[in-house]
Amino acid sequence: MLTSQKIFVFLFMASTLLIGWGLFRATPPQQLFQESDKVAHLIAFAALSFTGRLAFKHASSYLYWSVMIGLAFSMEYLQGLLQASRYSSIEDAIANALGVCIVLFVFVFFHSYKNRKHRVN
Repeated sequence: MLTSQKIFVFLFMASTLLIGWGLFRATPPQQLFQESDKVAHLIAFAALSFTGRLAFKHASSYLYWSVMIGLAFSMEYLQGLLQASRYSSIEDAIANALGVCIVLFVFVFFHSYKNRKHRVN
């Protein structure tokens, strides 16, 4: 039987593969509306950081979130470096980082809520 930890690791790996495919393919995905790629970047890195935090819950929070922010910027830079037909965009990198930050704030909020509730009981 699969444990929840194994499911989270699988979801993190799937997120990593999808983001890698999207960022490093030769042509960018078709835009559904103006700046839809920014929304896709935000959602993708939010999913990556959410599933990653659940998969690696024993990792140091400072190390984990630092690595995720670093990935948000470096993956966008590498896209332009490794694909001749693509370019790096600071706006896309910011959308990546914003997706990570949103999930970070959600985890901080729930962690403080859980600790507050635990102290009351």
